[in-house]
Amino acid sequence: MSSKSQNKTSLQNRPSQIIHQTVAYQGLLPHPDILERFKMLDPNLPEIIIKMAERSFDRADRELDIIAETQRSDLNVKMHEAETKRTVVEKGAKYDFRAQMIILVMIVVLLAFITFLALNEQPMVACVVAAGGFGAIITAAIKGVSSKTK
Repeated sequence: MSSKSQNKTSLQNRPSQIIHQTVAYQGLLPHPDILERFKMLDPNLPEIIIKMAERSFDRADRELDIIAETQRSDLNVKMHEAETKRTVVEKGAKYDFRAQMIILVMIVVLLAFITFLALNEQPMVACVVAAGGFGAIITAAIKGVSSKTK
């Protein structure tokens, strides 16, 4: 047998060995070994990939700036709404106090007038004035409260 045929048979009888390698890598850029392989395909590829990663990073940075600005704007709006509500409540409280004082004065005047009528021997007129006066005051107070709750 010739030496060529012996080499051929010895290679065929040799067990084959397969090596598997798994590499996990995470990031904007490929692993440096992979960049080297890209460079073998085209010398400009690593530079192109790096520029793409830079653009991606810049875009993500701009998006974060937009999100931060939006959150600041939302906070400013919420603070303004809270200030407006506080002002409305304060003005409403002042209005309520004035309305209560006016109602108190109206009741005192009404009671004085009813007393005057009763002392001058006009009890029927005093009753009519009392019913009408108190009815008007109560109606005004109820309408004022119901219009505030809407």
